[in-house]
Amino acid sequence: MEESLRRLTAARDARREQEQQLELRIERRIALHDALETLGVKTVEATYEGHGGSGNVLEVLTDPPERLPDAVLSLVKDVAWDTACVEHPGFEMGDGAEGCFKWFVKLDAVGLEHVPSGHRYQVSSNVDFDPLRRKLKSDPDVVARNKGKVLREAGIDPDQLDAIIKGEHAERESKMDERLDTAADETVPSPSF
Repeated sequence: MEESLRRLTAARDARREQEQQLELRIERRIALHDALETLGVKTVEATYEGHGGSGNVLEVLTDPPERLPDAVLSLVKDVAWDTACVEHPGFEMGDGAEGCFKWFVKLDAVGLEHVPSGHRYQVSSNVDFDPLRRKLKSDPDVVARNKGKVLREAGIDPDQLDAIIKGEHAERESKMDERLDTAADETVPSPSF
């Protein structure tokens, strides 16, 4: 009887731990989604691979192609890798697998294209943690707790972001004007006949 009770308690504790981990992953995704939306990112694609017991995210591309702050980029990589590991546990073992994590930020929809090594097929899935994700996204306390969190942790004041972005665009335009002026000032030799 005691052994049965101990096993039931251990199973209940393990289930609670899994639920807590899932909630943390969802909250991290909510916070990152807020940051990406604030930065004006429409889509994120992160390629990953794993084999021999390890792996990593190889590349992150965004639309529009902006350089993400390091803390945001790091979190994108964490969320992409974590999603691949949750959806395909142990994929990085043995011959491994590779894939692409795609996040359509405006829709807050995540897809995963996963290709096991040595196979010609790919496994595509729409990754969502429903209904818990919907519940947490509609919880005003969760939303308030995560609003601007990632950007603040990256040292960026979300309220000042518009000014920062306008400044970066003005700086790019200024550099482009300088390059055009330099090109116009260079003399092009006349062809000799």
